[in-house]
This record gives sequence, C-alpha cells and structure tokens, in this order.
Amino acid sequence: MIALVCVAACVAAGWAFAPTAWQPFREVRPDVLRITFDGGGRVTDYIERYSALRVSGGRVVIDGLCISACTLVTGLMPDDRMCVTPFAQLAFHSAAQINPMTGERAHSSEGTRLVWDLYPAKVRAALLAKAWNGEDKAINEHPDLIYIADDALRSLVRPCAAGEM
Repeated sequence: MIALVCVAACVAAGWAFAPTAWQPFREVRPDVLRITFDGGGRVTDYIERYSALRVSGGRVVIDGLCISACTLVTGLMPDDRMCVTPFAQLAFHSAAQINPMTGERAHSSEGTRLVWDLYPAKVRAALLAKAWNGEDKAINEHPDLIYIADDALRSLVRPCAAGEM
C-alpha cells in the first residue's frame, strides 16, 4: 500500500519513476551499423542483414574498409540512410562459390550477375569505368579487388554529416 501511495504521489508530482525497460512512450532510435572493417562473406547473409536494417529504419556509416558482399549495402540501403566517412573504402570483386567438400574456390557467373543487379546504376557505372562488367556472363570474372575511395566514393555515397559520425 505504501508503494502504491508513493507511485501515485510521484505521478502527481510529475516525477519519472519507470525503469528504463518500461518506457512505452520513449523514442526508439533505430540501429546504426558502423562498418570499420568488413571482409565480406555469403551474399545471402548480407542481403538478410541489410534488408532487416532497412526495414527497421536503421542507418549505415561506412567508416573503414568494406569488402566483397559488404558492398551490397550500396544497393540495399536507401541513400538517405547511408553515409561514408573520410576513412571509408569499398572493394569489389566477382562472386565465387566454395566447394564444401574440397574448399576450392570457383568463379560464379550467376552469383556475379545477381550481385551486379543489386548495385545501383551509379556503382555499376563506376565499376564499368574500372574495366569490370559484371553483367556480361561470358566475361564477368574479376577476382582482383577493385577499390573505390575518396572523392570517387563520395560521388557514389553521400559523406556523413558531423552529427552522423
């Protein structure tokens, strides 16, 4: 009974007494994914990760090296919820598949075309300018990394504002 009186008095006085976990009217800040180094991985994992972040209203700050499947962020996140810092770099290459029995890596033309189609037109144009055409099934293999950074990157992804870094 004493606790109930205290709660009622606190509410009447306008004091906040609710524990942090119970705040039905608090503003929830969407997740911010900060990429400082990401070496890539399975394309499907990145499609799932970035899709979930996009749906949740999250944002991405690229603040370092983003390689391989990590670069799918450029096509899977809205431009207004993604930015780059001066330290950001993207590194692209053609897709590969790994033989689970032998561990051997082999070029995947279909995987490369899937990834290529997920990139926005401006990223595809930048990669074409660096002599890689991921759309052409006959010649889309490019196992070497293609780096995009500095002004070239800032022309593809907006720079982060001071409050976003």
